[in-house]
Amino acid sequence: MTLVTLALLLNGCSPQQGPARPEDTAPPTLADLSAQVDPTNGRIVLPLDRFDVSTVEQRTIDYAINVLLSRCMAQAGHTFAAIDNRASAQRSNLRYGLWVEAEAARYGYAGPPSGPEQQQLAEQNARPFSEAERRRYVACAKSAPMRDLRLPALQSQHFAMQTYRETISSADGRTLIGSWRQCLAGHGVTTHDAPDRIWAPDGALPTETEESRRIAMLDVRCKTELGLVSKLATAEARAQESIVRQHHSELRLQRRQIEDALATAEQIIADTRTAGHP
Repeated sequence: MTLVTLALLLNGCSPQQGPARPEDTAPPTLADLSAQVDPTNGRIVLPLDRFDVSTVEQRTIDYAINVLLSRCMAQAGHTFAAIDNRASAQRSNLRYGLWVEAEAARYGYAGPPSGPEQQQLAEQNARPFSEAERRRYVACAKSAPMRDLRLPALQSQHFAMQTYRETISSADGRTLIGSWRQCLAGHGVTTHDAPDRIWAPDGALPTETEESRRIAMLDVRCKTELGLVSKLATAEARAQESIVRQHHSELRLQRRQIEDALATAEQIIADTRTAGHP
């Protein structure tokens, strides 16, 4: 059994990448309900993102959990590395598919290569556990300190999936996406209706080949000509506005829970450094 499988069993859900919420954003208010779209850095920030856990915040919490796991596993004579992935590069927001020209031109659909920390994490997560390691890992993961760090299912992410589906299936969304598909068809590129393949034209392979880069550039240019990402983000922000207004108190409570977990994580990391551990 690998670490990924154990994590799914213990957490009851698959790992998710958090939104690219600005790290310096003040506590969210009802005034923060517009979409922010930055094509240079590939950032899309929607109203619900301001209440969610960001990628860097989630990585910080995960690192603190791994620090505790490393200590707990070591006490039973097992090796488990605490790998700090916080500074690893983040890919652009792919909510509406690939849309950053520089990324498309360089990597096609493959995206930037993984850094050394990400590779180490992937290798550790894929390594099979012995039965003794598995039992110890489960016991460690269920301990009180790690339970306190784990975030519950986030209401903001549930709502965001709902507004995404509503936006792309709306009349305006279908028309806009249809125009993008027609643009690609004019260049000989085939697209698909299935929701899980809507942003993956034929040839959109995760490999850095000339053909993949060519299709990726056509994909991005068609989106840019239509203003697709900005228009969809604006429409989805409007859909999220009513949800934020209706559930503002619950979303603020969720945000406080994230901040509490983050503060605990940062203290664990700081204590580890003070004690002279990596």
